[in-house]
Amino acid sequence: LAQLVGALAAAGAGALLAHKFGRNAETDGFLSAYAVYLVLVWAAQSFRMVVVPDLTRAAEEGRLGGEARSFGIAYLALAVPVSVLVALSSSRLGDVMTGSLPPKAAHVAARAIVVLVPAAFVQLLAALAARALAALDSYGTAAAGFALGALMGLGVFAALAGSHGIVALAWGLAVGAAVALAVPTVALVRRGALGGKR
Repeated sequence: LAQLVGALAAAGAGALLAHKFGRNAETDGFLSAYAVYLVLVWAAQSFRMVVVPDLTRAAEEGRLGGEARSFGIAYLALAVPVSVLVALSSSRLGDVMTGSLPPKAAHVAARAIVVLVPAAFVQLLAALAARALAALDSYGTAAAGFALGALMGLGVFAALAGSHGIVALAWGLAVGAAVALAVPTVALVRRGALGGKR
């Protein structure tokens, strides 16, 4: 059901994007940055399956909190510097991503990539939180978080598209990722599942 909600929200965002912005240099620039986001999110999806055995064993041995925290810290150690580097070199990245497209495309790509790369890393952390809950045989909370995040992201895009242009979609994706992370993380904290030794 969560995947269905996410697919419908993505379809709604695509329809709004096509209707409001059409096909021009700005959309080409945004989609260039969005391709980077997709690659990172696909990695997050694959990562979900990779960590399941480790987290399941950790849960059985009573050390899930330390294991999950260690994974989270490791990914933050990668995500923070990469996000900072992307922000500092966004103009150059915009030029590289858009190639021979007009300068407006490079400008939009540069603005979008600054938001999309951190959003993708937040999706990675959301996947970790979801898998930590799965190790405790809890699946509905994380699914609800991803579904709610998809709907809220669409809402943010629709609300900000008029004032912030196409980059509002990047903000919507960031909000959706934050919600997808917050819901399972709060559930883990309430269950006391993130405590314990390192």
